[in-house]
This record gives sequence, C-alpha cells and structure tokens, in this order.
Amino acid sequence: MSRLDFGPETDAIEVTDIETGHMVFAAVSGTTVSLRELTSAIHGAGYEIAKASLTARGLLRPGMRLWVPNAEQEVALTGDEERMESLRGVAPETAIVVTGSWGEDGDSQVITVDSFSISQQR
Repeated sequence: MSRLDFGPETDAIEVTDIETGHMVFAAVSGTTVSLRELTSAIHGAGYEIAKASLTARGLLRPGMRLWVPNAEQEVALTGDEERMESLRGVAPETAIVVTGSWGEDGDSQVITVDSFSISQQR
C-alpha cells in the first residue's frame, strides 16, 4: 500500500479478516484517492478486490458531489432514491460523513451511499 501516493505505511493497515483479506486503512492526508490505482497495486501483488468501501468526510456540493478537503478531491455521490432524496434535503456546503461502495465513472471517483451523517467537523 505504501507504493500508492495515498497509501499508508504497512504498519498503519489493519487486517480485520485474514480469510477474506479485509483490511482497513486511512488514506494519507493531502493526497487524492483512486480506486484504479488501488486495484492495480493489489492486482500487482497477486490479489483481487472483490469490493471496496469508502468513508469520506467533506462538504456536500450541488449536483450530489462531495468535496473532500483533506484530499482536495471531489467525489460523485449516488445511491438508491430514498437515500438520495434524504441527501437532497441537506443544505449545500454542509459537512457530512458518507460511507458506501467505492467505484469509478471514467476518471471520477464515485461513492454509492449506504449511509451518511451530518459531521460536527468542517
């Protein structure tokens, strides 16, 4: 992981399930994240990613976008109609925490929202 610009040092990665290879890590602050780069690095090590989830803290922007200041990166938000309707009720520039499946659409990073909350930090 440390080969990635946003990857932490190996000792900062928590393996939560050795059988499935589930691991948790925080991206290095000030770097953009890329599922494509992560997939390539994992594949290069002889593994595959079955599913990638992401939790991100940022500011809700118009058009269902999340501005993540620590990464200076904007992420598209998508999800089921009920969740997206709830998000549309949140005022723009509100600090939120979003958790969901991590994907890509072209060069854009996308989170399919499973849950979100209003953040106390900005």
